[in-house]
Amino acid sequence: MNYKNIEIQKIESLYNALLSPLLAIFFLSFIIYYSFEGLVIQENLNIWLGLNMLLLMLRVLSYISYRKTKLNSQNVQKFYRSFFILSTMSAILWGSSAFFILPSEVEYRILILLFITGIISGATISLTPKVEILYVYLYLILVPYLYVFFIEGSEISKAYTFAIFLYLIIISSIAKKISKALNDNIILAFEKEELVNKLVEKIEEATSASKAKSDFLSVMSHEIRTPLNAIIGFVDILKKDETDEKKCKYLQTIGKSSKVLTNVINDILDISKIESGKFTL
Repeated sequence: MNYKNIEIQKIESLYNALLSPLLAIFFLSFIIYYSFEGLVIQENLNIWLGLNMLLLMLRVLSYISYRKTKLNSQNVQKFYRSFFILSTMSAILWGSSAFFILPSEVEYRILILLFITGIISGATISLTPKVEILYVYLYLILVPYLYVFFIEGSEISKAYTFAIFLYLIIISSIAKKISKALNDNIILAFEKEELVNKLVEKIEEATSASKAKSDFLSVMSHEIRTPLNAIIGFVDILKKDETDEKKCKYLQTIGKSSKVLTNVINDILDISKIESGKFTL
């Protein structure tokens, strides 16, 4: 099995599922920006939104480049690195929101956590073809929140910490199972394709062998019928001048046998014509 093709298929799956998460991140970024105005330092909020838009633009450009290029064994690693770097930077930016734009109000903390869990849930589907990217994305976003809430030490922060930790474990387990199932499906698809190709090759070989047999039968039948016609013709000539009854009987037997053999050869010719599709009534 060609494992390079499997790798190419995985990278194609990553890029093909990219636009929907990017669109969701775009809208969620602006919702957070306008919801948190006046609640956090405005400069931090502006920088966070600007960097988010810059990363989104770079990821869209990367997607456009992928669409214009046919992936192969020479360029697949380049596209993989590009995807990994940009998704990691995006995860770092969302994780940094725990330090720079996290409001103190409970309801707004719940809001940003809901948005982040939604982004991660979407990533669990879109990033599972390369599960290592998903793990990096997942931990870079959630670990900063775990740290911030753990350091705060309040009862509500402890609840946040426990919920995020539990969510981290559950999503990691789900991602592992989905990734394995997806990987198995990709391998199975390539195995089926290889099997179909082998069957096509065998059919072509059988067709070629059948054609060679039909050609051989046709040529052989023609070659045998030519001397048989001569035998039959000379037997007829000899029978006209032969007066000996015993010899006439011999000649008659030769003539009959030759005609029977000619009929057999004609049948063989008909079979070869039928197999080649050239037989006409």
